[in-house]
Amino acid sequence: KEWTEKRRFKRFPAEGVLEIIVLDKESAKKAIRRPAKSQNMSVGGVLLTTEQEIPVDSAVLLKLDFAMVTGSPNKRIIEAVGRVARGGKTDKGYEIGVCFEGVSEDDAEALRLMVD
Repeated sequence: KEWTEKRRFKRFPAEGVLEIIVLDKESAKKAIRRPAKSQNMSVGGVLLTTEQEIPVDSAVLLKLDFAMVTGSPNKRIIEAVGRVARGGKTDKGYEIGVCFEGVSEDDAEALRLMVD
């Protein structure tokens, strides 16, 4: 049987440190900030690793240093609201797949430029 790519968005390698903030529906004061390392990214989401598990369906805010991931001299932080679509334990921590649900037009354009 031939394998068929089911992803809607093209992935690109994007290794860099980012900040993931797990949002609490009740109070922003309870938001938990965690460091994470991206593995790959697309316009629709990011695969990353963290030291602690983040439950599937958790709402998150990601802050990504564009220059660190792309090597570009363009200093900017890309922010995206998303939801954890999948997660699992690996030998390097927890692998988390986040689906973007809210990205500004400017940040979405920056992500599209990274893919191309």
